[in-house]
Formats: sequence, structure tokens, C-alpha cells
Amino acid sequence: MRDDSHTTGEIAGVLSTAATAPPWRKRSWIDEASAWIREQAQRAGRAPVGRVVAYKLTERKAFLGAETPRGRLFMKCCLAAAHEARLTTLLSQRYPAHFAPVVAVDSQRAWLLMEEVQGRPLMLTADPSCWARALKTFADIQLDFTRRADDLAEIGCPDRTWPWVGSRLARLAESHVVCDGMSDTERSELLAAIPVWHELLSLQATSPVPHATLDHGDFHPGNILVTERGPVFLDWEGGSIGHAFCAPLTLFAYLEEKMPTLVPARDVIRTAYLRAWSAGISMTTLEHLFEGCRAVAALRYAVVRAILVDQGVFDPEEVVRVRGTVLMALRVAMRAAAQHRTTRRLSSSSM
Repeated sequence: MRDDSHTTGEIAGVLSTAATAPPWRKRSWIDEASAWIREQAQRAGRAPVGRVVAYKLTERKAFLGAETPRGRLFMKCCLAAAHEARLTTLLSQRYPAHFAPVVAVDSQRAWLLMEEVQGRPLMLTADPSCWARALKTFADIQLDFTRRADDLAEIGCPDRTWPWVGSRLARLAESHVVCDGMSDTERSELLAAIPVWHELLSLQATSPVPHATLDHGDFHPGNILVTERGPVFLDWEGGSIGHAFCAPLTLFAYLEEKMPTLVPARDVIRTAYLRAWSAGISMTTLEHLFEGCRAVAALRYAVVRAILVDQGVFDPEEVVRVRGTVLMALRVAMRAAAQHRTTRRLSSSSM
């Protein structure tokens, strides 16, 4: 007899018999995943397990959870980011204070079972010291991975370095995001910017800051928790190999747009991050390199997200928001390209 005790109306309401439905909207998948959660919790000494509930079931990922005597467990499955389970395990083992404790992983099915982390989202924290500590901690982790980038490649983290970005620029104008969201004039400006972007990417190749290390992919303050043991970094489905500065620049873009009260502390927070990279490089040089990376970091963000939109990776309710952020990032990169052309022209005319 089937045990339905783990299901709720919330789960039952999203089950589907359609052939095109994601697996987690099938009764058989829910039953199998629930049994796995119970089995792994018991092995970890976390039994008895309460009712398994669906916290989020979308077209591209599933979150299930269950209460245990030692706290709540969460299971995540995202087939579009199968490396997330392996990456989260690696990070949790190497830096246990700063990543969610992993209870079990089934890499073949992209199942990841974690303990809940109690903390306050950084996006709800206006204390500059919390932001500085989070970025300093992340910089230390990135610095470690400059010597371990091969480990990231081995577990399936995609290459999102500057050469990869350059290899995707020619097709950017064909992206659905660009075709649907930009005027003909803007598309012409984008095409004119591509040679300049290649030049800017080439300039980055001479930077003394490592080009290949751990990158988050969506490093906004909702994915960082402030806890008693320090910052905890969540949601690694976009984890990749990339330039060190891309993640913090994403965080600063959020700070500048959404948290104006923290803008006066931006330089202090930036310094906390950059100190990790200061061996053999002056802080003045690092500040110049960091700010000079803004345009190509925005370009990289736009390229990655535009590809994911075209691939149908995002849930329908996310697509409008993501398209907006892609277009905003592209316009930042296009303005930088125009400015670079002007600077180059003025420099040439003064010679």
C-alpha cells in the first residue's frame, strides 16, 4: 500500500500527468524523492522525519523539505545545473562555516539534501561591516580556488572566463532578448560595440588579478546569509569558473540600485574585498582594475543570462525580470564601449 503521509494539498495541487511536465510534478517522483529524503536523514541520524512538503515546484527546479528533531532539511533538484550538488558538497566540506551543511547527494539525479541555515539575508542588513565581512570571506575563498580551478572543472563547473565571453559575442545580436527588447537603433549600436568589447576583453588579459577562480553566477544579497558563524553563501546552480571580480561587481550593482543608504560605505566595503588580492599589487592599482572591470563584468552577466533565456532555462515567471536585467547590463556595456571609442579617438587626435 502506498504511503501518502508525505504529501500535502500543496504537492497534490501541482501534480501532472502531462508527458511534458517536469519529473517532480509526477506522483512517482514525489514518492521516490520523499523516500530518499527519509532514508538519507535516517543514515545521518536525523530520524524521525516529519511530513515532506513542497516549498517550491516550478518548471525548472524543485525544493522539498521536512522537519527533523535536529532541524529542517531541504532537498533541491535543478536538472539544468546538475553540477550544483557536487559544487555545494565541495564547498561545504572545504569551508563548513560558510556553506549549508550537505547531508546527502545523488549526483546522477541532481538531488541535493542540506540542513537549513538560520540567518538574516544580507539584503535586509544595512550594516556596512556585515557586507565587508561577507566580501572579505568570499575573496579569501576565491583566492584559494585560484590554485584549484581544475577541481571546479572536474566537477562540471562551466567555463565563463573572458575568452569564453568573447567567443559568444558574435551571436549576441541574434538572442531573443536582444531581438525582442531592443530597437533597431540599439541593435546597430550593439553590433558596433562588439569589436570594442573584444578589445576591452583583451585588455583584461593583461590584468594581474587571476582570471580563473570560483564565481557564483548570481551573487546578490538574497543569496548571502548573515549568521553567528559568519556569512553563508547559498544557491550555487550558477556556479562557474570566471574572473574574480565578476561576483562582487554584481553585488555592488545591487547595492547601488537598491540600497542607497549603503552607497557612502561602498569604498570601505570594496577595500575589504580587495585586500585579499593585494600581495604584490598596490591598493590603488587594484581599485583601478576593479572599476575598470565593471563594463566587461556587465557584459559577461548579459551574455550568460541571454543564453539561458534562449535555452528556456528560466521559469516563465522569472523571464520578464531576467530579460530586464540582461538589457540593463547590455546598455551598461554599450555605454562603456562608446566611451572607450571616444577616449581612443581623442587620444589619437592629440598625438
